[in-house]
Amino acid sequence: MAIDPKSTVDCSGLDGFKAFKDYASLLRNRTSFNETLLSQCQLPVCQALWGFGEPDLSGIGAAVGYMLSFFLGTIVLPLLSVLSSHFRSSSRSVVGAGMSSFFESAAYFALAIQVATIATLAPRDLETKTTSFGDYEATIAGVVSALCLLPPIPPLVLLCSAAAPSIRGRQSYRLIIFAITVAPSIYPFLEQCIRNWGPSSIGEHQGDGGKTYVTDDEWAAINSLCFGSGGVEHATEKENQILSIFQMAGSLFVFLFAVTFSIPAILQQVGHVYGEENLLQQKVGGWVDRAARICRLRFVRVAVLILPFFLAVPLIWGFWRVRGLQAQLAASMGVAYKGNEWGFGQIMAVAVFVPTLAEMLFVGLRMRLNIGGVEEEQDELERQRPNVDAVDNLGSGEHKAWMGGRRRFGTAPT
Repeated sequence: MAIDPKSTVDCSGLDGFKAFKDYASLLRNRTSFNETLLSQCQLPVCQALWGFGEPDLSGIGAAVGYMLSFFLGTIVLPLLSVLSSHFRSSSRSVVGAGMSSFFESAAYFALAIQVATIATLAPRDLETKTTSFGDYEATIAGVVSALCLLPPIPPLVLLCSAAAPSIRGRQSYRLIIFAITVAPSIYPFLEQCIRNWGPSSIGEHQGDGGKTYVTDDEWAAINSLCFGSGGVEHATEKENQILSIFQMAGSLFVFLFAVTFSIPAILQQVGHVYGEENLLQQKVGGWVDRAARICRLRFVRVAVLILPFFLAVPLIWGFWRVRGLQAQLAASMGVAYKGNEWGFGQIMAVAVFVPTLAEMLFVGLRMRLNIGGVEEEQDELERQRPNVDAVDNLGSGEHKAWMGGRRRFGTAPT
């Protein structure tokens, strides 16, 4: 039945939805996708479908946290590590302390982001509750999920490559933490794959069982509703493709790193704990051996150090680009964009990296005032710290490889 364009539309319940098909049906019943009637519900419809910004995800504090993680992990600390190698040991110790503190802060920061991303995306994907987590928010969630896993990798490689025993003692712990952090990122990765390359619900007979949820013309009316105002941009198809490619590339690189570096080192330690002959050794011993040989190749280690930077740069561009689109959309609706407001969560996102600077200052001052005392303190801490990697040195005086021992998993020492 035709709807009078002069009638008043009930816009209640249009600011969020469980299932897209139900939301499209509700819009059709309320407005028949008539542009005049849709304009009465412009604010809730555009908010539900695209979103005006989630401060805890893309607020200014969270953005600064992502940038700090990127600059410290892929530029500042690796550069300081290279420069400190030409100076005295105290400089190397300060940089090593900073990298150690940064890795743990960045790893737990990334783990928190993965868990928060799943907690926000899952209800939207599984249609378990009404949400206004729009398409822009979902895009940013996928971007930061991949982005935050890249900065911890260069410090992890440098720490595990270091010759100082006080640094090497925690390499297995760091590899385990990184593997635990990567594990939950599988869900955002798969969700992004489905969003980027899965079937669309828009168009004739594109829904489940060949149903039509929204026709192309109806969707064009919605796009005109939200982006037809002057000065409001929409991400181009090319921009979406570039962002999708680097999201997938960043995630795949992280998964490959975990499979090639972290998991074999962990399995190697498990194999040592349970002795020379065990089922685990028989099943995966050959894979661990091959992975260990790959890890010792110089060009592989150099690639692992520099690739996170080049993969992260397009993701950072994508984050700021989508964030800017959200701000434009909110402004066009007469809504205050909350992404630039500082709050409790914003401050916490930045404060998580304060220990990096604090640790470097502490170690630097202590070594300047009392070098001998600091060395004794570090040695004592190392003696108290569990060192699973020490098993690799039993019966062998060889220098250990960064990934694990030079002793091969399931074979005689080489």
